[in-house]
Amino acid sequence: MKMSEIHKCYQCGISISGNPIVFNVKGVDREFCCTGCYLVNKISGNETSQSVQKFFIKFGISFFLAGYVMMLSFTIYGGDVSKDYHDPIVKLTNYFLLLLSTPVMALIGFDYLVNSIKALLRKSITTDLLIAIGAFSAYGISVYSTLMGVGTPYYETATMIVALSAFGKFIEAFGRYRAAKSIGETKDLLPSYATVVENGTEKIIRIDEVKIGDIVKVKPDEIIPVDGIIVEGEGFVKESFFTGEQKPVAKFEGDSVYAGSVSIDGSFLIKAINDFNSNTINKIIENIELAKLSFAPEKNIADKISAIFVPTIITLSAITFGFWYYESGFDKALMSSLAVLLIACPCAFNVAAPLALWNAANSLARRGIILQNLRALYSVRHINEVLFDKTGTITLENLEYSGYTQFGDEKDFIKKVASIENYSKHPIAKSLLNHYQGDFVKPSKVRIIPGYGIEAFIEDKKWYIGSKELMESIGITPKACEENLSCVYVAVDGRLEGTLYFKQKIDENALEAIKRLKDMGYKVGLISGDERAFVEEFSNIFDEVYWSLKPQDKQKVVMDKKSKGAKIMYVGDGINDALAMAISDVSVAVANASGVARISASILLFNKNLKAIPWIIKFSNQVKKIIYTNFIWASVYNTFGIALAMAGLIQPIWSAVFMIISSVSVVYNSSRIENM
Repeated sequence: MKMSEIHKCYQCGISISGNPIVFNVKGVDREFCCTGCYLVNKISGNETSQSVQKFFIKFGISFFLAGYVMMLSFTIYGGDVSKDYHDPIVKLTNYFLLLLSTPVMALIGFDYLVNSIKALLRKSITTDLLIAIGAFSAYGISVYSTLMGVGTPYYETATMIVALSAFGKFIEAFGRYRAAKSIGETKDLLPSYATVVENGTEKIIRIDEVKIGDIVKVKPDEIIPVDGIIVEGEGFVKESFFTGEQKPVAKFEGDSVYAGSVSIDGSFLIKAINDFNSNTINKIIENIELAKLSFAPEKNIADKISAIFVPTIITLSAITFGFWYYESGFDKALMSSLAVLLIACPCAFNVAAPLALWNAANSLARRGIILQNLRALYSVRHINEVLFDKTGTITLENLEYSGYTQFGDEKDFIKKVASIENYSKHPIAKSLLNHYQGDFVKPSKVRIIPGYGIEAFIEDKKWYIGSKELMESIGITPKACEENLSCVYVAVDGRLEGTLYFKQKIDENALEAIKRLKDMGYKVGLISGDERAFVEEFSNIFDEVYWSLKPQDKQKVVMDKKSKGAKIMYVGDGINDALAMAISDVSVAVANASGVARISASILLFNKNLKAIPWIIKFSNQVKKIIYTNFIWASVYNTFGIALAMAGLIQPIWSAVFMIISSVSVVYNSSRIENM
């Protein structure tokens, strides 16, 4: 099915694979998945408060009248008063029941009737048709009975059918509404205004007026209004919505921050890198909404069942009527056939998969895990091999200081190097300073050389610390770095004084994730574009390792594995991973992944904690259990319920009650996902 052919419910956002129900909202025809969503739409705030008040009045009056009809009917036909239809009291009561029932059918039942007719004109059969047939059959026969003075009226059946059905649909739709609304509320994380600094002057503007490149000021305890880079300031920032971690993160000049994060104790100047429409929160919401328009295989099962369900129920109801009419007459035939129509609950099938999947998507989002396609939650259950990219995925962003070699005789060599590096914000400098525990001297004329290193003076001697290219620019040709290491060179007054060594370090969370995946029985591999020396050291951790691979080589590895029956999850972060990610069964882009990698991924991890990967697999299996529990419950309920109704053992009113219970059970079971 093309995306353009998919209809989306105006209220809950569910994707409607068949023909939608159309209601007029504020003068515009809107598409709904069911009558319940239309009812929720009138209550949930999408209408004016006056409209909501009118609806509650109408809803309340209908329930009150339906209850009164029920009590009067039990009094007349429950044995307390004669059932002689020519008795003046009985005739008067029947007219009074007609007077009470008609507003109920007009206020609530009329929507079912009109909606069913519209659907039939579009050559579509909806579940509302079952309710319309049942309710208006009972009402029509009751009116005929009252006016002609013959037969038994069924006003209580007609009114309670529409009242209970409306109540049940409302509860079911409200469950979908909660699932849809929870992620939409993330927009409330953003403030309404931002403080922009321009030429030293502060001005307050709406956040949708902030442009890329604007400098935004944020004070302690304020919500960060833009995605950006910190150009001044440092402090702790809470990013729990994006990462799922409650612990605040230390932020420094040059670090990235997300709109919706909270500054705990720092004042920042932030350069905006996205406008309002393209900020991270709005992109998350957009991705989830697009995912909800996609279809998981379980949803297709529900669609196939629903397509044949209503015609089958109408046929069974007709058969039931014929059988009981022959056996026991019209009254028994009518009640039994209506019971069949009303106890059938295709709603349980309709929401069994979508509601569970929606709650799952929202639950993952709250943990910083974004599904870009609902099918990923299905596919992740079937993988048998996980491939990890190396650099930036399983390794820490900062290199680990490993030691140094000094060639000259400069005293306090490492102390002076650390003193100069203390002026640098480069990750390698941070790594050295994390290791160095001594005191500092004060250098002078410190100058950062972007992309190369740093220069400074100590005791009238000129120091250069940086890359091989920096050394060559001052006439020094250093020895090539050893395999498996990264080198930073130190020159003093034009001579090579020493070399600092740094090495990659694997993330502890990655090690734990790999161990858990192996314990779960998955084959785990490492795939990298780095040279052999930088990859082989990880061979004792992984089942297999690949090195020196170009993007197309990574893609070929995945293709070869899939041709042999492997189901692949690929975890990466770079442009060079995109081709392999695009053809993998499931692809995961980690935090700070490139734009191309994000587009290719079916799952985004805003938190780089790779322990989320084995958790996602387990979570997917739990979601599967809930979906299939819903399907089993719906199947058992409908099978036994319809059988009892056809056997004449259930009255129509109780059928409507049981239908509500069935829908509520599915809604409750699906909502359990939120607490996993």
